[in-house]
Amino acid sequence: MRDGIKLFTSIYIPKDSSQKHPIIMNRTPYYCAPYGENKFKNFWAVNTKEYLFQKYIMVIQDVRGRYMSEGGFEDIRPYE
Repeated sequence: MRDGIKLFTSIYIPKDSSQKHPIIMNRTPYYCAPYGENKFKNFWAVNTKEYLFQKYIMVIQDVRGRYMSEGGFEDIRPYE
């Protein structure tokens, strides 16, 4: 981020690099686990598995201050 805070992001890319792939990005305060290579076999919901099967690039990010992302978490801020 602009202030130097690092946000934990998992990116799953199809092995087929012969063509461009669509991207789906999900930012969540609930965790983007499983953390680590090849640890997501039984984690994904059925619809997400379908996106992976269709060779989408999946980007999942822990929001600021949650789980493996740095910084402080603010769920709701007052309007200024």
